[in-house]
Amino acid sequence: ENISFILYIKNTIKLKLDILALCLSIASICKRVDTLKNPHFSR
Repeated sequence: ENISFILYIKNTIKLKLDILALCLSIASICKRVDTLKNPHFSR
């Protein structure tokens, strides 16, 4: 019982990290698109 609970926690954390990484990559792509639209706006 304990082992399956630990595995569940690990999978949940991994899923959250995957979602976070996905959001970060989407944000960086959006930022890149904005930079391409306004070259003088790049930081």
